[in-house]
Amino acid sequence: MTIVETAKANGLDPRTYIERLLHELSQLPTSPTREQAESYLPWNQYLKPSKQEIA
Repeated sequence: MTIVETAKANGLDPRTYIERLLHELSQLPTSPTREQAESYLPWNQYLKPSKQEIA
């Protein structure tokens, strides 16, 4: 499954998800912890749009 398909399957806009990944992952340390890396997986609640973003 591609990043785009995975984002769609988890209810995320693929373009927004990829843009956010590129921006935020570049801010992580060279060797992020497992928890830091896992927080950017598309099924993580942190990435789900808030009600304000939807409206």
